[in-house]
Amino acid sequence: MRTPSSVDPPGGFGGLVWLSTEWSYAADGPADEVVAWLEFLDLSADVPASRSVPLAGFRPQCFGQLGLVARGLDGIETGEMSEPGGGASFFVPWGGEAQRLDLPSPPLAAEVSERPSNVEFSVEGDVVTLRSGGSSASYAMRTPPRAEGDWWQVQVRHDGPLLILTVHPAHLECYSGVTWVSVADTGRVLGCGANTAAFRWLPAELSPSGRLRLPDAAEMGDVLDCAARLTLPPDALAAAIRE
Repeated sequence: MRTPSSVDPPGGFGGLVWLSTEWSYAADGPADEVVAWLEFLDLSADVPASRSVPLAGFRPQCFGQLGLVARGLDGIETGEMSEPGGGASFFVPWGGEAQRLDLPSPPLAAEVSERPSNVEFSVEGDVVTLRSGGSSASYAMRTPPRAEGDWWQVQVRHDGPLLILTVHPAHLECYSGVTWVSVADTGRVLGCGANTAAFRWLPAELSPSGRLRLPDAAEMGDVLDCAARLTLPPDALAAAIRE
């Protein structure tokens, strides 16, 4: 069981933290490497504030094995797991610059291997069903959905004011996956797109609290309806969670 000190950032930060990546292109056109950085989007003040921290030398190889955890009042750790017991990891102190670590910490390794959820779900074929407070909603990951088979790895979290659902194809573990983000209180879908599971609202609560309304299936769509990259405009995001 995690203690409150393991998840609460200092300074009143309230918002999203995520690992962002993109291909860097050579002068003659072809992509030559992946560059990565950590994004902080603070929505606790009247005007959203953002900060980017480069992760120099981090070249992710398997996007399905990326993760992110808070390390208490110290900062954020993010990185990639590889087997057996290896990988690359960076620690970013609150307000500081990235520091490379020798190996991912046990909490980060557990996050990547277990993908813990705090919302009840089940998967049958291509259909993911979420349950909360006696209600349920089912979402097809593709159309038409397959009724059988082990096709998807799922992580679903009620993170502060948001519901975050991330799915990865079970047979393509290095695929980045797709994330849907909705407002927990209203069920309004804010966006969906290709994304890694290194994506978190902080401060995280030890258990979900407040109302959770599951999104409408028609508004969610399937993975092919989502963008090539998850984007959440800060002003629109702040306005939606304050409604």
